Amino acid sequence: RDESFVHFADDFSVQVCKLWEKTFYEQRTPFTRKIALRMAITLGAGGVMTPYFNLLKFGLGGRQGSGKQMYSWIHVTDTCRMIEWIAEHTDMEGTYNCVSPNAVTNEIFMRTLRRATGNKFGLPAYEWMLRIGAWLIGTEPELVLKSRWVLPTRILQSGFTFYYSDLDQALLLGGILGEAGLHAVMVGQKQAVLRDEGRGAVREANGREPHALEPGRRDVGAVALLDGGGGEVVVGPHA
Repeated sequence: RDESFVHFADDFSVQVCKLWEKTFYEQRTPFTRKIALRMAITLGAGGVMTPYFNLLKFGLGGRQGSGKQMYSWIHVTDTCRMIEWIAEHTDMEGTYNCVSPNAVTNEIFMRTLRRATGNKFGLPAYEWMLRIGAWLIGTEPELVLKSRWVLPTRILQSGFTFYYSDLDQALLLGGILGEAGLHAVMVGQKQAVLRDEGRGAVREANGREPHALEPGRRDVGAVALLDGGGGEVVVGPHA
């Protein structure tokens, strides 16, 4: 669903969003642009990733509920870049979906996270477990069980491009996994474990021209991905 979709189910999270936006747009603010960002789950170091890592630690990193519910997400770097983009483009106004263009199912998200962190298996959390857990901590189970398939149509139409449009890229090159997990990269069917030694030409993940790395440089996303053995090195955007 993109920003033009209006026929939402009237559940907890939708009611919250509607009330927030209604209150926001009703306020009179002359000569002030109004932009409402509908933010997806934001992936970065810490934050929402902490409970996911805890689940993995105890072998509970399997699907949640059916696992078929769509999981919309965005990397924190792209969230900050999008805010900066909107601030700089003064013709932009209204509601924008702050979300990666490539949502995945909950099952694929958990599988990708297990692979990226080297966890071979994870037990699933069934719906009845999640409902009990949500009741115990005083929250709504639909925050996990509801399917959210959101598209960033308006921001893409404005010319904005994402650093991290794919989940694998975001997890492996986005500084989310920390020092321990950052260097495991899937190359086809093989896993290459590499460290950036600061040698050779690199092409950044956003497609910029190759440049030489300074010896010893340790940027966020300093993971090397060999291009089919051809020697090209790809690293993620730098902090």
